Amino acid sequence: MNDLIRVGYMACWLSCSPVWAAGFAEQREQYNDCILEYVSAAEEAAAITWLTNACRELYLDNILLTEKDKQYYQCLLEFMPKSSRLEATLSIKQACQDRHRSFLR
Repeated sequence: MNDLIRVGYMACWLSCSPVWAAGFAEQREQYNDCILEYVSAAEEAAAITWLTNACRELYLDNILLTEKDKQYYQCLLEFMPKSSRLEATLSIKQACQDRHRSFLR
């Protein structure tokens, strides 16, 4: 039981440490850079939503991302900002999904 308590204290200490805070600050900066680079260029509302989500998934919520997920989000970031119509946005999303994600996902 004492080992479990020590592990809990260690986890708390690590999560509250300046190293963790610096890592989060770096991730937040990368997320903001992603938004400024890709979302600011987008015109279509759905594209803005999916690009913002791609930035969040890649730079903030990326703990469980697979390599295929990363490639999918990068595909959206590469092609979707150029889209100005919903039809094109949907086609780009489908093409990225077909290329980088499995049939079951």
